[in-house]
Amino acid sequence: MDDLGAIVVYPANDSEVSNINFENIEIYSSALYPVAIKNLNDSKSIIKDITFKNIHIYDDKPIKVALSDNGKIENIIFDHCYRKGALMTTYKEYKFKTTNYDEKSIIIK
Repeated sequence: MDDLGAIVVYPANDSEVSNINFENIEIYSSALYPVAIKNLNDSKSIIKDITFKNIHIYDDKPIKVALSDNGKIENIIFDHCYRKGALMTTYKEYKFKTTNYDEKSIIIK
């Protein structure tokens, strides 16, 4: 898997992953991504209502958000997340690396 990270939301087959909260986590390093959210290739998986709150990232690697053509990602919330001690408030600061996603599906607080 070339899309793994320190925190991963990666449903298999045509499943649904929802209502998960990641909170108060510090990520000092990761081989690929600090956070990776992805549907498998042709999966019809649904990823929704996932919250990342008070996450501290101490490297410059991007956050991966990738959606298959048939899948769905909605209501992914990044609430008070930090990179190297600075609060991230824009998509640019999060350094999202994205594929096939709707920007409205990612909410920054």
